[in-house]
Amino acid sequence: MSWVDVGREYVERARRADPWRSVVYGIVHTNLVSVDRDAEAAGRILEIAPSLEEARRTCPIDPRRLAGLGFRRAETAARAVCDKAENPWVVRLFKECRRPELKRLRLEVQRGGGADLYGLGWKGIDMTLLDSGCEVPVVDRHLARYLARADPRAREVLGDPEDWGAFLRRLDRVQGSDSPAAYERLWSIAVEHAEREGLPPGVWHVAVWMRERFAERYPRLSEGERLEVARRYVSRLF
Repeated sequence: MSWVDVGREYVERARRADPWRSVVYGIVHTNLVSVDRDAEAAGRILEIAPSLEEARRTCPIDPRRLAGLGFRRAETAARAVCDKAENPWVVRLFKECRRPELKRLRLEVQRGGGADLYGLGWKGIDMTLLDSGCEVPVVDRHLARYLARADPRAREVLGDPEDWGAFLRRLDRVQGSDSPAAYERLWSIAVEHAEREGLPPGVWHVAVWMRERFAERYPRLSEGERLEVARRYVSRLF
């Protein structure tokens, strides 16, 4: 087993998942402080709103029902779920991997029009696409740190990853900017790195993300032990 194998398994399972489940996971992964409780958080949402149709009947969701799960703001997660239930065609765009259209929608929102993508910025759109089984990288903190170590073009945008506090502040500005320009620059660099390794971008991203995350989370485990933890994580997720 390798990290690439873990990446392939993640993307394949995400591709087979129901479109509503994929969107719920995207919202969860975007809005949790840490993914340690992602399966629990997604499970809670899916208990409340097990399908898009049920979500439309149930919404609005009292954010207190999502308390204690590690969301940055439970109100944001609750509203994001209902926003997607109100815009079922947006759920379809994610499952069909139509990233350019979703980006255009986000830009329209920034300009005061278009359908809402509440709770999903530039990173959130890509995370939900990945959780829909699409071949995209996601510029999260793990991938950003890897790129900044590996590519001087990424360091020009993000600075030195050894200065972790300043690095995260710059990454937050990139992810939260009204303009996608800096995010897209990093995203394109990530796609280049995936192509150099002969891998689909989504598979490559998960391999890097898992390797970086589990090395940080379990520094005392061997590489093989971390791979097994990652394999179990993917198995229980989808």
